[in-house]
Amino acid sequence: MRQGIIKLPQVHHQPCFKAKEGKGKQWIPDIAEVRCNLSELGEIEIIRIGSRYSKIHQIWKELMNRYHYLGSGCLCGHQMRYLIKSKDYGYPGGLAFSSAAWRLQERDQWIGWDDSARKSNLNKVVCNSRFLIVPQVRVKNLASNWIHVGSTKGRGRQDRRNRYEESVKDIYLYPLEQGFREELCGGANRIKVKKKAPADWAEEEFSGAEPGDKRRVNRLITIARDFYGRPNGNIPQACGSRAKTKAAYRFLEHPENTMENIHKSHYEATLSRIKREKVVLAVQDTTTLNYSAHPATENPGLIGYKEEGVTGLIVHDTMAFNVEGTPLGIIDVQSWARDPAGFGKKHKRKQYAIEQKESYKWLKSFKATEEAQRHCGRTTLVSAGDREADIYEFFHLALNKPKGPKLLVRAEHNRLLADGQGKLYEHISSQELAGVQIVHVPRKKKQSAREAKLEIRFAKVKLKPPQDKKEFGELSVYAIVAEEIDVPEGVEGLRWILLSTCEVKTFEQAIEKLQWYCLRWGIEIYHRTLRQCKQIKVAILSNRCYTLCHEQISRIEGKI
Repeated sequence: MRQGIIKLPQVHHQPCFKAKEGKGKQWIPDIAEVRCNLSELGEIEIIRIGSRYSKIHQIWKELMNRYHYLGSGCLCGHQMRYLIKSKDYGYPGGLAFSSAAWRLQERDQWIGWDDSARKSNLNKVVCNSRFLIVPQVRVKNLASNWIHVGSTKGRGRQDRRNRYEESVKDIYLYPLEQGFREELCGGANRIKVKKKAPADWAEEEFSGAEPGDKRRVNRLITIARDFYGRPNGNIPQACGSRAKTKAAYRFLEHPENTMENIHKSHYEATLSRIKREKVVLAVQDTTTLNYSAHPATENPGLIGYKEEGVTGLIVHDTMAFNVEGTPLGIIDVQSWARDPAGFGKKHKRKQYAIEQKESYKWLKSFKATEEAQRHCGRTTLVSAGDREADIYEFFHLALNKPKGPKLLVRAEHNRLLADGQGKLYEHISSQELAGVQIVHVPRKKKQSAREAKLEIRFAKVKLKPPQDKKEFGELSVYAIVAEEIDVPEGVEGLRWILLSTCEVKTFEQAIEKLQWYCLRWGIEIYHRTLRQCKQIKVAILSNRCYTLCHEQISRIEGKI
């Protein structure tokens, strides 16, 4: 154009239909202060806005620009706007809906979406992009029943460089019909091409892992098969050839092949099995891996109670079981080495918050179970732990998550009860006898197998907080005691006291919770299997151990 080769016609200025700033204010009457109950608010009309040139659109736009922190803005995709009109109070607010965000982690996890289900069903979700009730209107329950599921990451739609420059926002959801998860998660299965069935357990558990490219996924599957074939062998023995051994070491040393990335696929496979059950026990426990005999091991920590004691790693994990005792897989794994500088500071533990203590492992695993519960809406998950899990903050966390997992813990502390009821042990033992249950006790060391008669009592109790934890307040839980009677001479009788957030109002419910707690022994067998392995990589990779665990559980005789 500068050389005059191309000549364009004169520019024609098109009229701008964008409303000038301030236009529309003439349409909004002053809104008076409104302080009343919902029933006193009177008739409310929701008016759909059809044209952006209409009077009601100008009113909606001015309301948003005046009162909403985002203004009337620019909505994305398909859009619908509504104006709220009160017969007595004018225009108390407005609404707008637009296309749903392509990805929203907390929303997608709460629904239970994977990428395929999200792509197939995103059109069934709308974004409530504007929700305004003007500040002058204060009516209780006018906007309620929304479910808070988390927060955004601070990324906008155009944040392609992960700068996180947007403000973090809370995410609220509102299901419009029952069975919404089945509807939103099932569409992908109806339209996607059926995948080839996995060749074996290793492919089923690890084909969806995230250690980078497809070659590393295939290497992970090969390593898992080799380790499972020879769980007690070292890496060269398990791999069987020099080439496979070198490939295994390269895989294990790669910085992207973290425990979390390796386990992710197994966690998803575990969730798919949990969804088929009505009740699942999420059993937590801690074990240690001794590497004192392996001086080349880097950065081990103390795993005993002596400063010059054995060294290794601590592992705390959560394994899911159905009520028949079948292991369904791992929900959470934590592994760490203790800092030698912290040795001998146990007497100072009361000075620290629970998040600064090793016992926080119980709460952290509970949160992982809570995440699993979000994906498995039709399944009741019960987090179970032994006496080490008798932590006041643990019960406080569970009771403040009414839609989260339940809790079932064996009591360790004879806690004070509120309302002058004395102490837990004496109070529960003084309750009326609910019934007697006969159980088979297997042989243990020098003690022969026997039939034990257990007296069952239960009650709802209110725990009084310890002196250093008064901020958590009093907590109401159910307590069950099972105590053996007619104990043979020279034998230590059985006595269990369980605390639970599950309802226990009948003898049958009490027996059910005792049966559930018996399933906790499955994770002990799993840990015994892990400790028999001679290398930490087997402990990290060998998720197939849960099947070995089940094979041993089936041979245990003692079940209530």
